[in-house]
Amino acid sequence: RIEGRPGASMPSLDLVKLKSELTAKYGHDIRDVDVISAALYPKVFEEYMKAVEDYGNVSIIPTCYFISKP
Repeated sequence: RIEGRPGASMPSLDLVKLKSELTAKYGHDIRDVDVISAALYPKVFEEYMKAVEDYGNVSIIPTCYFISKP
């Protein structure tokens, strides 16, 4: 049983510091949504950034081309 707010016992997170660390690590503009993603899902965010590095921004490709076979 959880007493009180579940996150109350967690240490605070400095989002400004995290944003500067991510900018230093990935070397380009990091959006606020990227900072939140990295805070909530650090491993998934690293995998995502690796994919962006390898393949570029695939979000502009229409879904039907992205998921269909060549």
